[in-house]
Amino acid sequence: MSYTNIERQAIIKLLSDMMMVDGHSDQQEKQYLEYVKNLFGLTSVPFDSTMDRNRAFSVISNMSDDQKMEVAGMLQQMIMADGIQDKNEMYFWGEIVTYTGID
Repeated sequence: MSYTNIERQAIIKLLSDMMMVDGHSDQQEKQYLEYVKNLFGLTSVPFDSTMDRNRAFSVISNMSDDQKMEVAGMLQQMIMADGIQDKNEMYFWGEIVTYTGID
């Protein structure tokens, strides 16, 4: 599936926030984030890593249902990357669902 540059930035923002929401980043989480960044071609191209979370929510809420489903899968992969479903990750998942319409 293709995404605009701003959509890719929003996805990376939420993946990064999900990675850190439990207070630490596991090696598997870092590897998954790098995998997605490589997939999006963002390793060699500068992007706005300071995107505000609310802006990311807004961008993703305007995506097609198919795109949202794919983003949901990416976020779920990040949740499970370290093998632990932390309560803070589940809380943040709830926020994402609420603010973006991902279900």
